[in-house]
Amino acid sequence: MKVFEVTGKGYDLETDATDNRLFWVQAADEKSVRAAVDGCEAEVCEAPSALVVELRDRSRLGRSIDFTLPADLSNLRKALFAFVYPELIIVNPAG
Repeated sequence: MKVFEVTGKGYDLETDATDNRLFWVQAADEKSVRAAVDGCEAEVCEAPSALVVELRDRSRLGRSIDFTLPADLSNLRKALFAFVYPELIIVNPAG
């Protein structure tokens, strides 16, 4: 499994205000991540090896992998679509 940086619409590296639009996604390959975010206006790049070690160890970043594919496909898409269509409210009928 590899780790990828996925950034949602509106992410800006220059400001901490959009850090909630950055997700760490673990998947078998980049092709599966790109397929998962297709239509979500997201950017994908493979995380550097050193950062992957930090994420897995929950070191200085204080967070770990956000989503693992294919198990978290639906949740990843929901998170990304929230930035594309912020006016929509996603309702969870079970909760």
